[in-house]
Amino acid sequence: MFSLTNKTAVITGASQGIGLAAAQRFAKAGATVVLADLKDCTEQAQAIGGYSYQVNVSNLQQMKDLMTFAKEQTGRLDVVFNNAGIATPLEPIEDVPEEPQQKEDPNLDKAVSLMQQSNDILSSKDDSEEEALKLKKEAYEKIIATLSKKPTRKRNVTKRSSKKSSSS
Repeated sequence: MFSLTNKTAVITGASQGIGLAAAQRFAKAGATVVLADLKDCTEQAQAIGGYSYQVNVSNLQQMKDLMTFAKEQTGRLDVVFNNAGIATPLEPIEDVPEEPQQKEDPNLDKAVSLMQQSNDILSSKDDSEEEALKLKKEAYEKIIATLSKKPTRKRNVTKRSSKKSSSS
């Protein structure tokens, strides 16, 4: 098991599912956890000894306020776990175009925005300020590069022909 003793983690989308499981795991590893979600997650936060913050991650000011809240309540901010996202309805594979359509990705936009809002608040561990900024910049560049990668494989979509039988 890894240790997050004396660390603070903010987890978005933390009222249920993966976000809640991550919050529970981080707390078990010793972190002070701020559970953030569009839904109220006070009960979940109390169950693990953490804090709750209701936030809409599509609102930049609310995200900045979330980071400030975490720092004010705990004295530091070490981990930001971007879990909140928008689930879109899936369509049958036969209806998906072979070439992906170019469109903005709200999940990527929100993840990058949250990291930008946390930049000035993230705590460094006994590094000089210049070194800490260098490490944060490198981390952000890696996150952005990873999140903005487009799938390179082509989809092979085979449509089944449907034969209709007619009765005479």
